[in-house]
Amino acid sequence: MTRTIKRIVILCVYLAIFLSIAGCMYWTNRPPASCFDGRQNQNEEGVDCGGVCAACEEPIKPEKMDITSTAVMRGGPGVYDVVAEVSNPNPLLGASRFYYTITLYDGSNQRVAQRAGTSLILPQQDRFVAELNISSSVEPKKVSMEISDVEWVRFENIVDPDFIVSGESYGKVQAGIDFAEAFGVVHNRSPYDFAAVDALVILRNEIGQPIAVNKTRIGAFRAFEQRDFRLNWTYPFDGVISDIDIDVEVDVYDSENFINASGIDVGDFTDQSNYR
Repeated sequence: MTRTIKRIVILCVYLAIFLSIAGCMYWTNRPPASCFDGRQNQNEEGVDCGGVCAACEEPIKPEKMDITSTAVMRGGPGVYDVVAEVSNPNPLLGASRFYYTITLYDGSNQRVAQRAGTSLILPQQDRFVAELNISSSVEPKKVSMEISDVEWVRFENIVDPDFIVSGESYGKVQAGIDFAEAFGVVHNRSPYDFAAVDALVILRNEIGQPIAVNKTRIGAFRAFEQRDFRLNWTYPFDGVISDIDIDVEVDVYDSENFINASGIDVGDFTDQSNYR
């Protein structure tokens, strides 16, 4: 046996002894298996669930959200507004974010404009999504909306906001530079303080069709507080205003939207900002 081979054999023996000692130390000192170690050990059916641990949570296959209505209307010279109603049929799943694409078509079904955006929705909620000031040199006759990349969240430990609206008033302005206005009072009936709350207003004609839409952000909203808002339309639109829809949106998926949790000062959010 050559000297080189002897050295290799001796090295392998030392390496085997070292690995044996290291293995013994690991198995002797390793933490015991538990239901909180992030591993599928013991007799678990999944990671930290089943067997001696708590039962595994069965995955819920979400039903697709429905787009129940869409409408396009003139939003001013060369721009158009779109409003769509989205319905989430899932009783336990909300979407912390979903992406959508709005497409406008002319009378020949040719695409004339497109806009992408994001929104959110709670379980079994029907809510409106609006995009304002979409530029198009051609008057659109049709609008479509597609939803994609939904970020589903099981609705546990998420606040269900309790907001109501009262004192709604609306109509065309008889004097001044504005064409129409809408007013309302939003009540926060929940025990939570929010950094930002959005209000979406849809004006409808006598047969229920949307003829104008606008939205605003209301500032910091304390628990059990009420805040009023006023929205103005500076451009003329067709139709007689016969009804109004007001949709209040609060992002309860974002922990920073809770003032008490994030330490946001109410004084930083006292102003309203009109999106238009």
